Amino acid sequence: MIEAAHGRGSAWWDRALASGDRFRPEITAALDAARAAVVVWTDGSVDSDWVYAEADRPDTFLPDLATSISVMSDALAALERPAEAAAAATAALATLAPFIERYPESFGGLARTIAADVLKYSQAAGVEPDRALLDRIARALKPR
Repeated sequence: MIEAAHGRGSAWWDRALASGDRFRPEITAALDAARAAVVVWTDGSVDSDWVYAEADRPDTFLPDLATSISVMSDALAALERPAEAAAAATAALATLAPFIERYPESFGGLARTIAADVLKYSQAAGVEPDRALLDRIARALKPR
């Protein structure tokens, strides 16, 4: 699967992490650099307490979901469906909002990209963007 993905773009695999590495920043950086993510569990991962600890948290994959919804908004815009693109981008940003508020340094780049899409697609559709959501994101991204 990894080899097939390399032929169509790029792939990141956590096997590059060494014992003692800080896993969360490494994984977060890889996800921030990705336009989309696919999570695959191997036979070994189903025996890992760490994998289950993350999967047991209902919000674990919400940033990945937000990224996927954002990609969908881009596809809708490319299909000249700006109202649907604006709605999808808004949903992506709303899904990501709690993570932006908790970890602005990790999700700031993605948040700025999606917020710009919300504005662009809303304007193209002739609809008003969700100003409350955009203000919430702007407050979270303000330097402290």
